[in-house]
Amino acid sequence: MTARKTIIFILILIFSIAAPSSVFADTPLNLIGNDKSYPLEKHFSYLIDDSGQMSLEQILSAETDSEFKPSAGRTLNVGVTDSACWVKFTLHNPENSVRDLVLELGTSTINSATLFIPNSTGGYSRKTTGDMYPIEERDFFHRKPCFSFQLGPQGTETLYLRLKTNAILETSLTILDRDHFLAGLPVEYLLLGMFYAAFIVAIAYNIFLFSSLKDFSRLLYVLYALIFCSLWIFIDGLWHMSGLSLQTFDQLTGARVANAGTWLTMVLFTSWFFNCRRNAPRLHLWFMFIAAWSLINIIMICILPLAEYKTPVRLVWVVSIPSVLFCAALFLKRGFMRARYFLAAWLLVLLGAAVIFMDMYLNIIPSTFISRYAWRIASVFEIILLSLALADRINELNRDKELAQNRALEAEQKLKEGLEEIVTERTKELKNANRKLKLLSQMDELTGLYNRRYFDLSLEREWKRMQRSKEQICLMMIDVDHFKSYNDTYGHQSGDTCLQSIAQSIRTGAGRSSDICARYGGEEFALILPSTDLPGGIAIAENIRMHIEKKHVPHTTDKGIVTASIGVAAITPDADTSPQQLVQLADKALYKSKQQGRNRTSYYAEAQDE
Repeated sequence: MTARKTIIFILILIFSIAAPSSVFADTPLNLIGNDKSYPLEKHFSYLIDDSGQMSLEQILSAETDSEFKPSAGRTLNVGVTDSACWVKFTLHNPENSVRDLVLELGTSTINSATLFIPNSTGGYSRKTTGDMYPIEERDFFHRKPCFSFQLGPQGTETLYLRLKTNAILETSLTILDRDHFLAGLPVEYLLLGMFYAAFIVAIAYNIFLFSSLKDFSRLLYVLYALIFCSLWIFIDGLWHMSGLSLQTFDQLTGARVANAGTWLTMVLFTSWFFNCRRNAPRLHLWFMFIAAWSLINIIMICILPLAEYKTPVRLVWVVSIPSVLFCAALFLKRGFMRARYFLAAWLLVLLGAAVIFMDMYLNIIPSTFISRYAWRIASVFEIILLSLALADRINELNRDKELAQNRALEAEQKLKEGLEEIVTERTKELKNANRKLKLLSQMDELTGLYNRRYFDLSLEREWKRMQRSKEQICLMMIDVDHFKSYNDTYGHQSGDTCLQSIAQSIRTGAGRSSDICARYGGEEFALILPSTDLPGGIAIAENIRMHIEKKHVPHTTDKGIVTASIGVAAITPDADTSPQQLVQLADKALYKSKQQGRNRTSYYAEAQDE
C-alpha cells in the first residue's frame, strides 16, 4: 500500500511539473469584486524576441501570436538575456464605468518598458519608461516602472508590454486601481523609511562607538552596513528617483558593485570579529582570498556587462555563505558566545532570502506582506544582531578585564601570605600588558610611528614645556610625492610597504629620544623637535629627505624613484602664539616645497620665510 501511494504521488508531481501550461493558460483577467489589486501571474503569455528588433505589427501577426508561451502561473523570469521580451495580457471590465488602472512592474532595474494600449482608432498608443529614461517622464513619481491607463465600460482589451534590460529579466506584473495605487504609496514609503531608519540608527550608533573604542571590527561592520544599505537603495529604485542614475552610473551597475562590496566587507568583518588571524590562521587566509576575489569582481563589474561577467560573482556567493556559517559555528563550538548572535543573524538572512525566492520565483507559498518583505525584515534583524554581537564582544573584553583584576587581587592576597615572587611576576605581566595597550592606542598600526591623536597631545605638551624654558620648538611636515599615482600603479599593498620604508627613514633621521615621529594622515608625516632651532631642523629634514631618496624605491615619476617634500617651521612659544600657528607655518613650507617642484625642503620661522 505504501509503495502504491508513493507511485501515485510521483505521478501527480510529474504531471504538475510537466503540464503547467494547460493549467495556467493566459486567460483574460476579469476585474470584478472589491479587489483593488490583481496579480497577472496566471493571465499573461510571453515571447522572447532574440533579435530585439520586432515591431508591434509583427507581434500582432497570427504567425507570431501563436508563438507566445503561457506564464504557467509564475512571475516573468527569463534570466540574464540581451533579447527583448514581449508580454501579452487581456483585461475585462465587467462594470458600466471607465476603470482608471495602473500596471506596476515589481522590478526597478528594467532598462526599457513600453506598454502598447488599444485606442479608439483601432490602433495602439504607447508609453515608455524604465531606468534609462528620466524619472519625470513616468506617469507617477515612483521608484518602480508603472503605467496609467483606462479600460472602457464592459470592455475587453489585449495589451502588449515590451521589456528590455541588461539585468536579470525578472519582474512581477500587477494591475491596480489608480486610487488604490495612490493611497498605498504613503504606506509603502513609510515602511521603506522605517527600514532605512533602522540601518541609519545602527550605523550612526556604531560610528559613535568606533570613535571611542577604535575597534577595527566595528569599523568594518559600519562599512558592511553602509554598502548593504546602498545595495537596497539600488534594488528599490531610489537611486533612479534621485536623478543621479542618468548623470553618473545606472542602477544595475550600482547594485552589482554594492553586491560585491557587501561580500568583501562581510568576510573582512567576519575575520576581524573572530580574530581569525590569531585564532584560525587558515580560515583568515581563506577569507582574505575571498576578499581579493570580491575586489576583482568589483573592478570587472565596472568594465564588463552582466551577461559577460556573472559566474565569478555568483561563485563568491556560493563560497562565502558556507564559509561565514562554518566560521560562526566553529567559534560557537569553541565557546565564543558572541558567535550565537552572528550565526542567528546569518540564518535569519538566509531564511528571508529563501522565503522571497519561494514566493517570487517558485510560487510555492502564498504571496503575502510577510513573504514579500521577508528579506528586508531579516536584513534589519541581521544588522541589529550583528550590532549585539559586537556589544557582546565588548562584554567579553570587560569580563577579561574583570578576570585580570580578580587575578591581581588574588596576587595581592598571596603577597600577604608570603608569595612575593609570584605576585611580583604577575604584577609585571599586568604592567607590561597595560603598557602595550597604552602604546597600541598611541601608535599607527601600519608604520609603527605615533598616531595623529598622540601627535596633537605631544605638540601641546612640548609647546608648554618650551614656553616655560623659553626655547625654540621645531616642527617638520613630510609628504610623499605623487603617492596616489604610486598606489594606483603598484597597488595598495606596495603602497603600505612604501609608507613603512618612509617611516623607517624618519625614525633614522630623528636621532633623539625626545623627538616625536608621527603619521599625520595618509601619506603625510610629522616630526616634533623640541629645543631645536630652524637651522637644526633644516639639517635634520635634509638628512631624512636624502635618506628616502637613497633608498631608490621605484616610481613612475620623472625622477624614477620615490621622493618626499618637507616643510620646516620653528617658533619660540609665548603668550601670543599657539601650536596651531606652528602647524600652519610648517604646512605653508610644505606647500612651498610642492610648488617649487617637490623633493626639497622649505621653511618658515616666526616673522621669517624662505
